[in-house]
Amino acid sequence: MVLEVLVLTKDSIDRPSDGGTIRVSNVVRELRRAGLEPRVLSIRGDVHAQLSRMRFRDLMAVIKTGFQFARWGSLSTIRWFRPRVAAELERLRGVETLVVVEFSQLAPYAMAARGLTWHLDMHNVESELLGNYARSVRGPRRVVAQWERWRVLLLERRSVRAARSVSVVSPIDMSWVRRQGAGADRCVLLAPNGVDEAAFSVPPGSRGLAVVFVGHLGWAPNVDAADWLTTSVWPIVRESAPEARLFLVGRYPHRRVFELENEESGVTVIPNPDDVWPYIQSSRVATAPLLAAGGTRLKILEALALGTPVVATSLGALGLEALEGRDLAICDSPNEFAEAVCLRLREEPSMDRCRSTVANYSWPVVLTPMVEQIVRLADVEDTDGGDPKWSERSARS
Repeated sequence: MVLEVLVLTKDSIDRPSDGGTIRVSNVVRELRRAGLEPRVLSIRGDVHAQLSRMRFRDLMAVIKTGFQFARWGSLSTIRWFRPRVAAELERLRGVETLVVVEFSQLAPYAMAARGLTWHLDMHNVESELLGNYARSVRGPRRVVAQWERWRVLLLERRSVRAARSVSVVSPIDMSWVRRQGAGADRCVLLAPNGVDEAAFSVPPGSRGLAVVFVGHLGWAPNVDAADWLTTSVWPIVRESAPEARLFLVGRYPHRRVFELENEESGVTVIPNPDDVWPYIQSSRVATAPLLAAGGTRLKILEALALGTPVVATSLGALGLEALEGRDLAICDSPNEFAEAVCLRLREEPSMDRCRSTVANYSWPVVLTPMVEQIVRLADVEDTDGGDPKWSERSARS
């Protein structure tokens, strides 16, 4: 018998536009290719159970789930609690279901449902990201980030021990999960972020003397990255390349990002574009100047697949260090970062060379270990009597 598969995620994947929704949409697509029929339940999407129609058992599940969220004391976690989602999951108790939980912040839903079989897909080690962010800021923001980091750390430690299996996006994250005491009966898999296969076939176009930073420009680490790139790095670049232009491209730019726009210094903000690929492909250099990060940066892979070299900080390229070379420079000081940008502005990029760097990062390839494990868990007979050595082989792949 094959279990029903439910993918629990934050946002609708109907129109994937950021790293999280892009990854989830590809997970769902690969599960379908593997013969499963996953149903997607998004926190911000439509949920069938209405509060006015809840049964007593549903209300008890809401209370229990609410307590599970509140106990961690994490603001970034409790913001994802929805009574309707808790009731919806309660109504699955009578149905044999395997839940794929996307993002650590949603793990309390699964932990509140006793006896549930679930897989955790960790897009980042969120506590590490918060720790990096705390070290990059000062004053009250540092205090809040340090508190949040500690509370999320407690949640993540419990989550990786409670889930039947865990997938991570980098070897660094895998080592972190192992250090948290995930038992030998827990399968930990490496399933990195990937890139859309269509990016490899985009034809070459004309490139201006342009540099681009693409990301969610309302997310605090990206806001700080845009500020550092514009105020600390860009003036040095303009000294060597006065005609160069910098484009900050992404969704929902914060007020601080809009304040960075300056025609005289060649800085332009592009808010909420329908498609970011044209901006990446028309630039000579893409950047990932993050000062706080976790997981792997999907935009680096995307830029290289589109034939655009990348300059990143060590945290911006976290998990992709093996790709460092002519088309991925990793620099942390403003002077070194600017020098690497200027070097790549002087020459036309080699699309073939950039693409060969990430040839093995297409989504069907990188998600294979995770998909195989979910298929295995969904097969009740294999779940009860499978070969435990499979987990170790997957963890090393």
